[in-house]
Formats: sequence, structure tokens, C-alpha cells
Amino acid sequence: MIFKEKRSRNIQLDITPIVDMVFNLLIFFALSINFSAAASIDLILPKTSMPSPAPRAPVIQIGRSLEISVDRTEVAYEALPAAVSTLRRNSIDSGIVIMADEQVAHGFVVSVMDICRQAGYEKISIAASVR
Repeated sequence: MIFKEKRSRNIQLDITPIVDMVFNLLIFFALSINFSAAASIDLILPKTSMPSPAPRAPVIQIGRSLEISVDRTEVAYEALPAAVSTLRRNSIDSGIVIMADEQVAHGFVVSVMDICRQAGYEKISIAASVR
């Protein structure tokens, strides 16, 4: 009886598609990272135990010495209503985020919130850092 000799196959794993897929995922995640607006005013945010998502809405920053920045543009308190109204007209989002230093008086933050409400913002968020 004649038996055929089994040929041993040289099986190789082609990892090129795997590498391509990993690079595509890397690019996807790098581009989908939510880049939060860098603070143009040096702020120390109040602490909270619950994390919140990074702001996607326009941002108002209030510094320790009550300097105000509306979307990275310095604004005087007297000009804040006009700046916020202009921002609201140019924005389709009805939300705004207020980032105030932990040393800023609560009453001042409330007055800025009131200005935002009068400008037509319905969703006003306060930013805080996680403990």
C-alpha cells in the first residue's frame, strides 16, 4: 500500500490587517477626544465628588479678582450682558457653562447666571473639579 506523504503546511498569520485596524482605531479615538476649552484665566475650581462631562457649550470664566472671560475673550462686567446676548444669538445651543474660581463670591456668580438667563440661556451649568 502506498501512502501519500503529508505535506506540512507553513501557516503564517498575516498581521497587516490587525495593525491597520489598530491604527484606524487609534486615529478615531484621537479625533473623537473632547477637547475642553483651555482656561484663559487661571482658575481653581471648587471640588465635587461627582465627575461631569467636559463642557461643549460656550464658557464664561470668572477669575479670583473678578476678571471675566467669555469664550476666551476678556469682557468687563458692564459689557457682559451685550457679550452674552451676542453669544446667544450666534449659538444654536441653549446651554452655557460658568467656570468660577472657588474664591469668587456666590452672589457674583448668581448675578452672572442671571445675565445668562436674561440673554436666553435655558441650561446654565457650573463647572467644578473632581476631588
